[in-house]
Amino acid sequence: MIDLTDEQRVVRDEVRVFARRELAPLASQIDDQDVFPAEVADFPLAEAVRRGVVAPLRCIRVKPIASLRQVEIVGGDFDQGQLAAALDVDPLNLAAADLYQSRFGDTPGIVYAAGVDHAERVAAAMRAIGLAAAAVSGRTPPRELAETLAAYERGETNVLVNAQILAEGWNAPRATVCMHLAPTASRRVYQQRVGRIM
Repeated sequence: MIDLTDEQRVVRDEVRVFARRELAPLASQIDDQDVFPAEVADFPLAEAVRRGVVAPLRCIRVKPIASLRQVEIVGGDFDQGQLAAALDVDPLNLAAADLYQSRFGDTPGIVYAAGVDHAERVAAAMRAIGLAAAAVSGRTPPRELAETLAAYERGETNVLVNAQILAEGWNAPRATVCMHLAPTASRRVYQQRVGRIM
């Protein structure tokens, strides 16, 4: 345990009072309404980059091989089952693994897959060519998920391939690559995904 000086204790106590008085009611309101206040939710990504809050994005777009013409938009985004059927094919999974390795090597990153099976197959393709990759999803048991994320933070794993589990509420300071193997029609989902590496 760290011993605090008298001055540090005073600051700590003032911060606690401020948090109880000012932040706790706001947090309670956010929890009750399940909506962030406008001053938080309406901070556009471009403005955040302009102000230096986040780093500017550099994008490499690869011409898609699979056609998404038959994939319906449901609730503002692609139907996940149809998307997985269109994208989860071995040649595309191997091409994605090869692209990651050739462009980024061992650079830590997050890959968004079109479903759990797709995430597992992409991670397997990456491991097959020597990348330290792991798949995580809602099917991953909690203890295994915690161990996998900890291994990623320690640098034992460099690529996390996921099926929407790492889209919100999780940050990866190590990650500098975000690969979208599952496109989204939702601006919010896109911003959440990209936000994991900012």
